[in-house]
Amino acid sequence: MRYFREEGKSELWLKFYEIAKSIAKTLDESENLTNQKALFLLFENESSKLFDVLSKWNAEASSPYWMYRKASILAEIGECNTAKENLDKALIKVRKKINNSPIISSYTNLSLESYILTLLDEVCISIEFRNRIYNVENKEYSERLDDLKQFECNPRLEKSLLDLNINHEPAILKSVTKSGFDIGSKQTVQHYMLDNKEYLNAFRFLRFCEDAGMPFRLPHVAIAKSGAQSAIKRLSFAAPYWSMVTMIRTHDEKSIELLFTRECLSDYDLDFVDKLANKYLTLLNRYTTGKGCLYEYGLFLPEALSRLCCKCRTETKDRILELLILIYKQKAKNKKFSNISQLFRRLLNSYNHTELLERLPVFVDLSYELVSEDYSHYDRYSFPNPISYISLKEDTNFGGIKINPKTITSLIDVVN
Repeated sequence: MRYFREEGKSELWLKFYEIAKSIAKTLDESENLTNQKALFLLFENESSKLFDVLSKWNAEASSPYWMYRKASILAEIGECNTAKENLDKALIKVRKKINNSPIISSYTNLSLESYILTLLDEVCISIEFRNRIYNVENKEYSERLDDLKQFECNPRLEKSLLDLNINHEPAILKSVTKSGFDIGSKQTVQHYMLDNKEYLNAFRFLRFCEDAGMPFRLPHVAIAKSGAQSAIKRLSFAAPYWSMVTMIRTHDEKSIELLFTRECLSDYDLDFVDKLANKYLTLLNRYTTGKGCLYEYGLFLPEALSRLCCKCRTETKDRILELLILIYKQKAKNKKFSNISQLFRRLLNSYNHTELLERLPVFVDLSYELVSEDYSHYDRYSFPNPISYISLKEDTNFGGIKINPKTITSLIDVVN
């Protein structure tokens, strides 16, 4: 099931989930399936379904481990207060188990306590930052975490060691040809993906973050973002879907720059790019209309779309144009979106001359709305007038293009 989720094979995942659900007998197996479903919905960005699963997940009836796993997902999607409540309850439960054992024969509960305290510390920082309190120091958590280090329970160190393996530019493995002892003989050494430690270390880091319930970032707090970006840099070709999900979960522009390079886009076929662009369009439409989202998609997905539109079909480009018009008509938009100017510029450049000419009335109408209404709520740098990006040939034939004469007259008056 994990493999299907990481590869984006949702139909197969759902099929095996139903099979696993029908044979699950113990409470622990049921909790594991609930956790797997929540992670699947997180990967698929199904916000309403994910919130429904989390609201019905009664993790308190089981072990503190599942309370912790539920809290980590809640924290990642911004529900930090609810996550803190769950973590506090999980901490009380696991400490009761530790205190009930006079002799420490297993470090399982001590390890779990260290992970709960680490996430609880990050969640508290996120909550305080949201309340504009910046000097945050939880001495109770840090002192206990220091005590747990004697049992080799140190989540931050584990994460840092794995991060260290990929915190550098990936080494490119090339074929090496050497001359042999015999005259004219040569020996060629080939490197295959299975032998590539860069791939393995990147996979190891992503798996650790998931198994440890460690989000890449919380609101205002980066936990494992840099490591995730290093993993994306290595896995964009080997595991494109998993890399794209990781990009969204870091919701950072640098992740997009690492993932959607010219080299990567040239390897993707048109159907794949079209499907991906339409998925991001759906997320941005949902975000724009306020229908519930897991992340602030408007702050990073426009940059991804601005790169994808260079290769997608015309129908998809028109959908992007419709979205941009919707965004321009929103109020206080500069607080919710970024890189809109970049998206508009690259979208217009992706149309050929004929396509641009056919859509000229749409651009003129939008430009007219911008100059005719109160323009003060616009950030003119972030939300420029699209007409400024249009460049037509001098000998362009405008026959058949219908534009309202009053619109043209109003635009000329504004220029004058």
